Parts: sequence; structure tokens; C-alpha cells
Amino acid sequence: MDILRAEGISKTYRTGSVEVKALKQCSINIQKGDFTAVIGKSGSGKSTLLRILGTIDKPDSGKVYIDDTDISTLNNKSLARFRRTKIGFIYQDYSLVPEYTAYENIILPIILDGKKPDRDEVSRIMDILSIGHCLRKLPSQMSGGEQQMLAMGRALMSHPRMIVMDEPSMGLAPILVEQIFKIIQTLHEAGTTILLVEQNAQAALSIADRGYVLETGKIVTSGTGTELLASPEIKKAYL
Repeated sequence: MDILRAEGISKTYRTGSVEVKALKQCSINIQKGDFTAVIGKSGSGKSTLLRILGTIDKPDSGKVYIDDTDISTLNNKSLARFRRTKIGFIYQDYSLVPEYTAYENIILPIILDGKKPDRDEVSRIMDILSIGHCLRKLPSQMSGGEQQMLAMGRALMSHPRMIVMDEPSMGLAPILVEQIFKIIQTLHEAGTTILLVEQNAQAALSIADRGYVLETGKIVTSGTGTELLASPEIKKAYL
């Protein structure tokens, strides 16, 4: 069963008379329980694609279906609620509220939906992510890796249908990248559907079920993570 289906997604940005075609007729299918990685270099259109698939942005043309719902039919209020309940989006800059403690940040989606947070669940998630000691810390008092884990915990609190990650290894030391991807793999093995975009092809494709390679706004190839890692073209360009 498809959780997400994108058909012919295109997006062009305009600055004055300059046009940048960020995405060109991209199509992706993600099934329940899949781990899907989109690999590409800086400027390839990865983040634009992820924002559209995560309902943060809208395509100029093409359709995105999540749980068979055409998201273009939803108004802004309905879309915001749909996003909170269906998608756990982890931004590249984490998008944590600086004035809130780790606990307050992690329960924010629950509060926005008018629900009462379960403290035991918060503790369980933070312990799984190895940030239980950060409960009362502000983001500024946490390391980059701890902030990444906190953003991941906040995404998990709503029990979304899919976790969407924008370059989780960006700016982190290699030892933290390894830790992040081990946790991502654990979430996937527990049944979580995961979509991420990454420049770190080795880290992502080594544990992804399926990968797509994006170049200058186009999906140029796709396959299982193992197939793509073994591809001479991928090795030459990304490894």
C-alpha cells in the first residue's frame, strides 16, 4: 500500500527575470514501512522535493497523494492538521523553539492538537534517543547531535505515518552521523516509514530499502540501496 505517491512534480523559482527549474517531472512511490533515500549533491533540488513531499511547499505541476488524499484539495488549516498527524518533518536546521526546554519542544505537536502529553512516553522516546539527560535544557545548551535527536523525538510524538528528514547528517561529526543513522535504522526496523534526502550516499543507501538519485532537478536513476551502492556511476559521483 502506498503511503505517498508523487506524480510528475515540477517546481520553478523566479527571481526577477531569472528562472531556476528546481524540479522537473519527478515521480516517487513510497509504501508503508519503506526506508527511502533521495541522494543528490548540493543544488540538485533535494530539499525542494522533500518540502513538497512533506506538504510544506506546493509544486507548480504534478500531484502528491498521501494515504490516497490529493493534498492539493486541502485548505491551509486542513493541510496543517494533516501534516501534524500524518508526517513527522525533521528540518535541516531542526526548527526548535529556542525559549522552550527540550521537554517543551518535544511535546509541542501534542499541545497544538489540544491533547495532553504522556510524560512516560516522552521519557521513553528521549531515552531511546539518548537525550533523557536533556529534559530541562534549552536548545542552546545542547550539542548539534542532541538537537538533531530532539527534533527526531518531536517528530515521533504524534505517531506519524511517515518520518521525513532533511539531511540529518548535515554539519555533524562522523561519530554523531553514525549514531544518528543507527537510530534511524532502529526506527525503520520497528516499522516506521522513513523518507530522507542526503548528500552522504554511503550512510543513507547502506540502510535504505530504496534510493533515488536526483541531479539538476531530475530523478536520473533509482533502485534498492544495495544496487545503487554497487553502481559504478554512483561510486564515482557520490562515494
